[in-house]
Amino acid sequence: MKDRRLVLRLPFLGGVASVLALSSAPVLALPFVAQTTFGGAGDEGGAGVVASGSDVYFTGSTAAGQSVVGQFGSSLAPSPVWSRSWPGPSDAAFFSGVALTSTGVIAAGRSYINTVDTVGGKEGKGVTVKFNADGSAGGGVGGAVWSRQTPAAPGGFPYGGHEWLTGVTTAFEGGQTRLYTAGVGERVGFTSEWGLFVTKLDDSGNILWSRNDFSPTNAHNRPSITAIDNGVYVASRNDTSGIHPYLKKYNQDGNLVWSKTSAASGEYLGVASAGGNVYAVGQTNPETANPDFLIESWDGAGNLLWSKTYDRGSAEDILNGVVYRGGRLFAVGSTKGGSAGGTDGILLEIDALTGNLIDSSLWGGAADDSFSGLAIAGARLYAVGATRSFGAGGSDIALTSFALPSASVPEPATLLLTSLGMAGLLAARRRDDLQRGVEVDLQSA
Repeated sequence: MKDRRLVLRLPFLGGVASVLALSSAPVLALPFVAQTTFGGAGDEGGAGVVASGSDVYFTGSTAAGQSVVGQFGSSLAPSPVWSRSWPGPSDAAFFSGVALTSTGVIAAGRSYINTVDTVGGKEGKGVTVKFNADGSAGGGVGGAVWSRQTPAAPGGFPYGGHEWLTGVTTAFEGGQTRLYTAGVGERVGFTSEWGLFVTKLDDSGNILWSRNDFSPTNAHNRPSITAIDNGVYVASRNDTSGIHPYLKKYNQDGNLVWSKTSAASGEYLGVASAGGNVYAVGQTNPETANPDFLIESWDGAGNLLWSKTYDRGSAEDILNGVVYRGGRLFAVGSTKGGSAGGTDGILLEIDALTGNLIDSSLWGGAADDSFSGLAIAGARLYAVGATRSFGAGGSDIALTSFALPSASVPEPATLLLTSLGMAGLLAARRRDDLQRGVEVDLQSA
């Protein structure tokens, strides 16, 4: 493993249309703790991560067209505790999401070989797979405990075309563990406009219900899902009239509570909930060369609380995942602005009440690096993604860890940029010299 990394604290400087600028004396925002890579000479990529105690589980894909799931300890040693490729070579398979239950590890993604197609020609379909948490072989395909085509044939849509799962979450309802998955698929033939679907399973892999949405979305969008006390939120995009972030709330019986389309131009790629509110992240203007970070908050009734965009050097900025802890949001993704080379992974720390940016950190080297997901366990934040700067060659799965702050939300030390849905000028105040940011209070025009 190459022993080179870049972790910088990035103050936000300037006015309404300003961009991120590197500090002349960078320090750590969240202290970097460790990193490791997983892969060989070909291209591998990390997609999902979940952590509990000292156990860190990841999912992704391998160069051989296989899904991969594995476990590292909290120290992120060079070799995993265990890993398993599933189901076999040349499946064009991948795992996107990962979740934990009391009895195992749940991975969600796509498989061609281990799914059936009852309409037209054969295409890959969504699949949910359970593994033993200790890595021991189960009695199912490829050492899994069980695997289930999700949803059952013909799939999320009657057309029965290409489909895959993009996320999975767990809930404890009425004393039982329940699994919820989100995915995308071809809603009709011969169109680039796909649709999203949501499926609920029990811990044995039995499908309880599935719901689809014919609102057009894009095949490259990755709907994200998070569980709440009585259902789930699904974050995606709606291409009905332009490209707009899209948020849906289902109750645990599969009934739609509400759906909201944001006024912003962009898409959601990650979602989290806490305290009755929901937080979604992604990118603005995804069909353009240089999208910006997008972060929005809604309450449980579907009212928009705040909407923020952040730009870094007028370059490509994308957020792929978000978690909540102690009044803060932590979001990860990638940026080309001021990177060490190509794209770098980025970690943003945000005030959950206001959307004010607290801090940010870059991680990467001379080639392309990115974060696709994150998880928190104890005092550690773990980010998963892909790296071409470190590892065995090609693209490898990357796992990094950062130390979480012990305090709750501090005074914001960085610039709060444009707030969508409002107009006018910004009233600013400064806190200190070099590390000062500008807090933005948008006045109505």
